[in-house]
Amino acid sequence: MLKTIYDDMWDSSYSKIKSGQCDIDKLISDPNDTRRGVTALTYLQNNESKVCRKITEFLYELKKVEPKQYYYPEEELHLTILSIIS
Repeated sequence: MLKTIYDDMWDSSYSKIKSGQCDIDKLISDPNDTRRGVTALTYLQNNESKVCRKITEFLYELKKVEPKQYYYPEEELHLTILSIIS
């Protein structure tokens, strides 16, 4: 069922994003925007090098399919533990 949810999200948004029909947060560059967030994360390279290598190999394969997408460099791979947006 989870795959279906994400498949539906992909199907409904891919063509809009590709054609530039997407909405951007109007406050993204607003100097009066005071929203802040706190995120707790851990870097994978420092904790689990085997997992980090496997993820990097996977990302390398993805890059062959979608080379314009941004991919974290191995030294920046991380796991978000908690994200709080106030």
